[in-house]
This record gives sequence, C-alpha cells and structure tokens, in this order.
Amino acid sequence: MLVAKIPFLKDTLKTFDPTKVKINDLIIIGVIDASGSMGQCWPNLSNFWNSSIPKENLITITFDTRPRLWKEPQLSTRIKDHGGGGTEIVPAFVEMEKTIQTIPQGRNITVIFISDGQDNNVSTIQQRLKDQLKGNPDGRQINFICLGVESGFPTQIAMQLRELYHSGDAQIPAVYLIEHQSEQAFFNKFETMKKYFYPAQILKLNECVLLYPYDEEVDDEVFEGQWVVLNRPNIAIVGEHDPIPLEPIFETKIHVDDVVDLFKLWGQNLLLRSMQKDALIKQKAERALEIMERITNRMNQQFQMDVLNFDPTQIMDPNQPFNIRAKRNYVYKYANKLLFFVDEVKSLAKGVNPQQLSEFEQAKRLNIGTITGKHHQKALALKGITVEEFRKIKDEFIQIVQLAQYRPVNEQGQERSVVLLENQRDILSDKQAMIEGLNFVKSQYDFAETFPLIGHGVKVKRLEGCQVNPWIVQVDYVAQQNKIIDSAFLIKNNFKVELNTGGDNKEEINCILPLYDESDADLQPILRSRIMKLLLTFMVQQNVDTLYEETYLALLANTLIYILQQKESQWKQETVKLIYDTTTIVYQGTLDFENYLQKLATDPKAAYLQKEQQYEDHVAIAKPFFYIFYGTKQGIWDQEKFETQIQNLLIYYFLRLKEKNNKLHSFLGLKLQNNDAKFEREAYKQFFNDFSNTEEFRRSVEFKMRAQILDNKEKQSQVSLLNQAVYTQDVKLTLSTIELFYKSITGKDYDSQKYIHLIHHVFKNDAQEIFNPVDFNNIVQIKVELSQKGEQKDLLKGSQQLIDQIEQDYIINFVQTHMLTEPILYENLIVECQQHGQDITKIAYNEKSGLSSNCCFSKKCPFYLKPLGLEFRQHIQIWGNKVPIGFHQQVIAWTQVDKKVEEIVQLSHQQWKEFPKFYHGTEEIVHNYIQLIIDKYGKGIQQVPEGQLKHQAAGLRFPKKQGKKLGYQGKQKNAKGKQVQPRGGRGGRGARGGRGGRGNRKP
Repeated sequence: MLVAKIPFLKDTLKTFDPTKVKINDLIIIGVIDASGSMGQCWPNLSNFWNSSIPKENLITITFDTRPRLWKEPQLSTRIKDHGGGGTEIVPAFVEMEKTIQTIPQGRNITVIFISDGQDNNVSTIQQRLKDQLKGNPDGRQINFICLGVESGFPTQIAMQLRELYHSGDAQIPAVYLIEHQSEQAFFNKFETMKKYFYPAQILKLNECVLLYPYDEEVDDEVFEGQWVVLNRPNIAIVGEHDPIPLEPIFETKIHVDDVVDLFKLWGQNLLLRSMQKDALIKQKAERALEIMERITNRMNQQFQMDVLNFDPTQIMDPNQPFNIRAKRNYVYKYANKLLFFVDEVKSLAKGVNPQQLSEFEQAKRLNIGTITGKHHQKALALKGITVEEFRKIKDEFIQIVQLAQYRPVNEQGQERSVVLLENQRDILSDKQAMIEGLNFVKSQYDFAETFPLIGHGVKVKRLEGCQVNPWIVQVDYVAQQNKIIDSAFLIKNNFKVELNTGGDNKEEINCILPLYDESDADLQPILRSRIMKLLLTFMVQQNVDTLYEETYLALLANTLIYILQQKESQWKQETVKLIYDTTTIVYQGTLDFENYLQKLATDPKAAYLQKEQQYEDHVAIAKPFFYIFYGTKQGIWDQEKFETQIQNLLIYYFLRLKEKNNKLHSFLGLKLQNNDAKFEREAYKQFFNDFSNTEEFRRSVEFKMRAQILDNKEKQSQVSLLNQAVYTQDVKLTLSTIELFYKSITGKDYDSQKYIHLIHHVFKNDAQEIFNPVDFNNIVQIKVELSQKGEQKDLLKGSQQLIDQIEQDYIINFVQTHMLTEPILYENLIVECQQHGQDITKIAYNEKSGLSSNCCFSKKCPFYLKPLGLEFRQHIQIWGNKVPIGFHQQVIAWTQVDKKVEEIVQLSHQQWKEFPKFYHGTEEIVHNYIQLIIDKYGKGIQQVPEGQLKHQAAGLRFPKKQGKKLGYQGKQKNAKGKQVQPRGGRGGRGARGGRGGRGNRKP
C-alpha cells in the first residue's frame, strides 16, 4: 500500500504568493447553546471563545428557546445576557441559514456548534429538522465543527447537522467532546480546533486516488493536508503552477505520527458511515482492521515492544540506552491512542452498531481522535520555548554532535552513574545512537525524560521564585558515597532519591550537578549547547518552558557555597577544583560571563546594583561571590584588587541586610568599658521642689539619666558588632562563609573591626553611593551617631528600679510636706496672699472646707498659694487614694452640729474604710488633726465677697478615681471586692500595669 499526504501549497511552492490568500475571506459563525444548563461552564466557554476565535468577520448566534444574533465581537461573561432558559436547537440554525444568505458567494465559512444538551422537544426534533432547515443547497464551502460539553451533547442531531452543512474536508474531526468541563479542558479543545478554522484549498490531481484503503471511492480533487491512497508513485498536483509530485510512503515506512493520523482518520470515517447506516460497514471495517494489524506488527518489530499493549515500566527503564528509551517514550506518548482506534474498528468489524449506544458514548467514540493526552497538553501549554523553537535547538545539537571531535575516554576517566553504569562521555561517544534517539524527541519534555544527564547528586532547596531565577536555589547537601547518578533515574523517582550509605544512614538527592575536570575540555561544544542548558534549567528549576543561560552557573555557585562550609578534606579540595574546571569549560570566553567579570573589576555599581532584567530581581549575592572565586583562581587580580573585591562584596552583603532592617543600632552597639553608669539616688532630691506633680518629675529624672548615660557612652564606650544580626543564618551566603573563602585565599582571618566601618558606611549612604571610598577612621563619629540613634527606652534598661525608688522618694517628701494641711479662713487668706504676692481673686476658694480647688494650702509646699489650674489635679493626685475625700469639709460639717473630737473620730472610722491606718495616720495624729481643723476654722460660716473666684466656679474637683496607692504595687479591690489594677488620674501616670485615668467629670 502506498499513501501520501497532500501538501499545503504555501509550504511547497517557491513562487507561492501569500498576498493572494485572503484571510478575510473566512467567515466564522458560532452557534452557541446559552441555555440554563450551560451556566456552570459559561465563564470558561466565553473566556476561550473571546481569546481564541478570530474577531474579523465573526458572527455569533446564541440560543436558548430562541436565537439571538449577538452583534458584539466578544461574548458577555454573563449567560443571562445571551439566554439562560430552555433549549431549542432548530430555530438557531434557521437563524444561521438566514445569516448565510447575506454572505457573498465564494466566501469560506466555518460553523462552530457548541452545546451541552438535547432539544426540549426531542419527539418532534427530526420532523422540525426536515421541515424547517434547508441545509447547504448552494454548495457553499462550509466546515462544520461540533464541540460537545459533557454527557448531554446531542450527538445524533449534531451529526445530522454536519451532514446537512459540511462540504469541507471529510477528514476534519466530527466531534470535539469535553467530558468534564474545566478551564484546562476548554484550553485544550480550542487549541486543537484552531487549525480547522481556516479551510484548506481544494487541489487538482493528474489522476484519481482512493480516499480510504477499504473503499472504492476515488476522486481527483483533494484538500490540502488530506491523506490519500495511491495506485502508483507518479501522481502530482496540477494547476496554474508546475506539477507538484506527491511523496509516496510505502506501508513499511510510515512514520509513527502518520500512523496515528491514518488510524484516527479511518476510525472516524468508519464510525460516521456506521451512524449513517452504510450497508457494507462490516466488510469495510474488516478490511481496515487487516491493514491496521499489518502496520502495528511492523511497528512492534521496529520498536521491540508491543505498541498496542506495552508495559509502562519498559518505557523509562534507566538500564536501556538513550536511543531505545527515546523511541519507546515516543511510542508511549504519541502512539498510545492507536489501541483506541484499532479497538473501535475491531468493534465495527464484529458487527456492533454504535447507534445502539447512548449519544454520550457515540460522542466519546467520535471524539477519540481529538483527545489531547497529558503529554500533548503540556506541549500546547508551552509559552516560552515552543515545540517549534525546541526543534531548532534540537537540530543545533544534532549538528554539534555530528561535528564535535571528542575522545571516547579521557585520561582521568569520568566516574559512572551508580545506576546506569555509564558516564556522560559514554553516552555521547555513540553518535549514531545519539542522533537516532534525538530523531524521536519531539519536545523538551521528551528530551528531559529520556536523555540521561549524569553528574554529582545534590540536594537543593527550591525556594519560592526559583522557577524564574536560578540564583535563588539553595544547595543543602552534596552526595559523597553514591556520588554520581543520572537524571533518568532521578526523574523516574519524581526528583527524590534516597540511597543507603551504610546502616540506617541515607543520602537524599533531588538534583544533579555535572562536574568535569580540565581533561574534559573536548566536550565543550556539547556542554555549551542550548539543549544542555535547557536540560539544566529543567533539572535545577523544574521549568522546561524557559532556557536560562546562568542556571548551570548558579548551581555551580551555590554548590561552592555549600562546599566551603564543610571541613577540610581531600574531597572538598577536589570538588572545589572540579567546580572551577567546569566553569572554565562551559563559560570562559562567553560574552555575558566575561562582561560581568569586567563589571566587577571596573564598575561595581553596575555589577551589583543593576537589576537582573531576565529575572526582574536584585543581583543574588552568590553571583558576584562566585565570579570573585573564579577571577581569583584565574589570577585576574592581585592581593590589593582581591581585597577591594571582598570589600565590595561585603558592602553589598550589608546592603541586603539593610533592606530587611534599616536600623543601624540593630547591627552595631555601644558597650561601656566600665559597666553601666552609676547614679546617686540622693542627688535627685534637690529637684523635688521644681515639679508640681509626679509625671513631670519622672520625665525630668529620665531625661537627666539619659543625658548622663549618653555622656558616659560617648566617653567610656567602644563600638561592638551585634553578632546575631551581622552573622545571621537567614541568608544563603553567610558572613562566615565569606570569611572562610577569604582565609582560604589569603591564609589569614578578615579583620572583623572593618565590619563596623562598612556597616556604618552602608547605612549612612544611599545605595548609589555605597561603593564610594569607606572612611575607616571615623569611630568617634560612629559612637556619637549610635548614642543619638539608639532607642531612648533602651538607654534606661536596667535603671527602672532606681527611677521607681527616686519617684517614691518624691512622693514620700510630698506626703511629709502636705500632712496636717491647715484650712485657712478667708480673712487670713487675704493676709497670706498679700505676704506672698498672690492675687486672691485667682484662688478658687471653698468656704466649706477652708481649702482651694486650684492651688495648694500646705505652707511647706513650694507651690503654696500658686494657682495651678488643671495641673492642681495632678498635684493632689500625688496623694493617690491616701487622702480621705472631703475630710476637711466633713470635719467642719460635723463641728457645725456640735460633734466632739472623739465622736468625729468614730464617725471617720465609719466614713472611710481602714481609717486612719490606710491614710498614713495614727489615732494620735487624727485627734490632733481634727482638733487643728476645729481650732483654725471654727463653727462659723464665712462670708466671701462677690468678686472672689469660688470652688464651684473653677470647676476643678478632686477626682473620684484615685491614683495609685502610695508604697503599694499590688492590685486594688473594686466595690464588689474583686481585685483590679490601679489606675492613675487624667494626665498622670497609672500604676505599673495600669494606665492613666480620665479623672472627674463635672457633676
């Protein structure tokens, strides 16, 4: 049997003029079910319709129980805008036929019918189709494509509609079926349908050919892309151009891809004929099955496997060579649908009538040829490196393999994989097998899964973002026992392999690092190829859709960081040398690599601060570090230049720390050489009389202490590194690793005192200025800045107890100066004010108590008779709740009713709880104080002049909510006896654990 595929003229004719092909001749008509049952899938359907269908000359008809001619180029994402009711299919196609009549003759039409359910009136649908639809009487060029959604798709009606309208290539799939709707399912179907949107041209042959090998139907007019069966080899396309000979393919030479196409075509054609009640369908199916079995038997011999019933474990057997794995993988991925087609034809050959099946099962059988396997789905989803771009990369590699001159073995002898028992040179040395395997590789997925990359096993941590930036990957372990493995084994185990190292110990490996020594320089063309870098991108970043030139370099760099942290050993030295040799082979002399080396030497600002455009990210510190390592090994810079490179690296290291925490004192601190400054408690007593309330006094004490601490820190301190922040382990390249590298080159430790100046330099300057000269003689300035920038509350750490004691001294002093405060008669107040130069009219006098509500009447108080306004509340609150509220006024009131001292004492015990002990008093003091009030104030009610400011007019009362208890730091009890935290009054300090209160409200 001879077969041939009709070529597309644009791919064949050298004189083909694409301008003569008018794309706008195409009219696409969408007939889309918008009934209520389509609501769940409508967002996905409308999204892919809007993004996938060409908008030029697009006509959209949506329908539920009535059709709607949608005039916008895009569907609404709300199904209610298009319908949302029941389903009546026939009126929608009546509307379509009317629309077609308005289209000029000669225009190509593609109809896309999308539905998920039967017509509301199934019993009358056949009659309505016959009575109301005319079909395609004018013989217009129409491609009719059906997209069914899930199990309700009306398969038989759809096939009748296809028979009515379809006049295009019969080999176009009859049904695309989405069995389970999802975004991915719609994406896959729309992507595979696209190639049928534009109709193929009809071409003339110089003689008739068979369209199907099991049929006698012949024709001399065929469509582009159509398969035909030839009676003889010399058949050509004829027309206005020179004859174009068809390329006949003998049955024994049909490629796997073509076998899939042919089996799919034959299976669909036979199924459609069966549904159309072809009387000879059984005989035709038997003839087709005979040809199919003949072809598959030949394939079994070619691939050394049963292509219809293969064992999946054979596909990726790591013990098989690359070419065998590639061929088997190819058959597995691209020929795995052959069994579906053969079984379908076998069923028809046995006489099974597909019309006896449910319409969903019929649709599934028609859909077999359009199923998108998971491997094809991956290829469709490729956006970065398309399948076509990969083909170019693969062809480049094949040419490199053919031209490269490398030795079968080298002097050193590469270690072999503990699984495959081959090394990379072994695999590359058989060029014929390499090229044979590559011819079966169709996408980067195929290559990654079949080509064995051999190298050192490593364990990496693939941090967030590593798929687009290889420098983010972190190496956590390098295997030392089972050192060399291959990617085929790793991929087979889902990128996680645990190999025993003895006893219960295991090595975990999830990545491969190929390392070579200087004797492998002849492999350079292979190792620099794009396909190898693509493979490394997949291995390291698990991203096969992009090729990053630096992925291999980044893995080398991050492995070096890990190796430098290990104990000194021969293995460490050998691995470091292999990393250097590999870098030399793969990258030395390449444009980007040499340019970055030059930047480091001449323009550190550009080398460190220019964002990596391909990653849209900052330069990873591992990159300049690795280049410094390489440049040092190369002898590019002397000791002085090496010191400069290390200094620039450290500056960038501290810059990255600053980006996370921009507070200088988080990294540098001041350490007192003579411990903490000593404060004299007695020295603060001289300030007691300067402040009217506790809050102002405490602020003053803290201010004075800070000033003394700062003075001590500037004069008697040294700057120290806060090692936990500076030597943080939260970064991949730690400061300790940089120090180890420095010592390995210079033989000495890096002067850590320089860090102080480098950190200060970074924090003082903007990023664009950090590579300016560093001042290493500014330690005094750093001390001053640290003193000023330090958190004020941090300065007083360790001094809080002393401050509390000084505050307590102040309160005790207040009690002593205010105990037994005498009430003053108004006439005496006049004299006192004259003697002390105070305006009596400004004093809010309370004639009932002989006291004031805006100034102090204690003659020992420095604020005696000085109106304090609102501050008087804070002044009195120094007492806290140690003063019985209204004591003077109450004693005077009892005096007015002739109560004696002893009676008043007893009444006081009843009026105020825990009286007098709670109020710092004794029975003797209470007797004396009550007697003093009676003596000083008497029984009479005083007459106060009209112009005098009175207690009520001032609106200043003693707060009902008292401040903290003097000398008591525990909890208070509320009215219900429950313990509560003490609270201060308005403007004052709450007790420890409490807060300032709001004070009194006006009555």
